[in-house]
Amino acid sequence: MTAEAVSGAVALLEAMARTDPKRVFIQGEDDRLTYGEAVERVARLAGLFKRLRLAPGARVVLATRDDLALAT
Repeated sequence: MTAEAVSGAVALLEAMARTDPKRVFIQGEDDRLTYGEAVERVARLAGLFKRLRLAPGARVVLATRDDLALAT
């Protein structure tokens, strides 16, 4: 995925969060994540990457179980 595509996806996510932050973004078996919550989590992850001094365009791998609780 290109940096432009990622920027576009983040912009769309942010726009949806501004329009309807309580709308469900992801529905799990026992949990759900709203657009507002998703934007908060993306911002935290971006902050972590910045603190780690990852360069724009750097590749990262996120490995996790299939569980919304881990998306914090």
